[in-house]
Amino acid sequence: MGIEFEDVHKTLTRKGDQTHLFSRVNFSIPDDRAGIIFAPPGAGKTSLARLASGNIPPDRGRIRRDGKVSFPVGSQNVFNNILTPRENIAFLCRVYGFSAREVVDFVCDFADLGDVIDRRTSSLDKDSRSRLQFTLPYAMPFDHYVVDETLTGGREPFRAKCEALVAYRMQSAGFLVVASTPKTISKSWDHVFVLANMRVTEVASVEAAMALVKDMPAIPHKKVRVRDQRPDENEDDGFDI
Repeated sequence: MGIEFEDVHKTLTRKGDQTHLFSRVNFSIPDDRAGIIFAPPGAGKTSLARLASGNIPPDRGRIRRDGKVSFPVGSQNVFNNILTPRENIAFLCRVYGFSAREVVDFVCDFADLGDVIDRRTSSLDKDSRSRLQFTLPYAMPFDHYVVDETLTGGREPFRAKCEALVAYRMQSAGFLVVASTPKTISKSWDHVFVLANMRVTEVASVEAAMALVKDMPAIPHKKVRVRDQRPDENEDDGFDI
């Protein structure tokens, strides 16, 4: 089954404004397959990745997940800046059911963090933080990886190492990438989709998807003012749409 969306609807609320993002979204990525969804700016790329990974729930419909699904690859929002990288990794390993010692050892060695692993995450420089962000999810043997825009990050030679790690994970795990730029089109995709008009549609090829997306303007989502609404699970927490 992999990851499957069934008639998914989603609205986000920010400062009393409701933004309708998705309506009757249906698609699936089977086990051990790689799929990419192209979306124009503002179409809800990040929110779709968060839905797929389970970070936020749908308003209506169902999202089925077979096996362990990663948090969005490269996300900074999974880290508590007050904690050290070691403490952050240990916490996430408990949440997802992996061995903290094995993952910490792998991340420290692969990302060449050294003693930075025991400093506050907020003190990391940009390069160290990037290496941490793009090593940690792949250090965990998830059944499916969800990627928001970028499969790898950091500078060379780390980026080349990270690309090799991604290729290794793709041999046995499923991948769902949501992207708004053609940076990832060099990869081989089993399924290609386009996110537009609040729905996801499968197309024949990456070229077909890019032809549809390249001329699309930023999406002006419909917003509805809601008065005196109590915060609920739809309340936006400041992440990008």
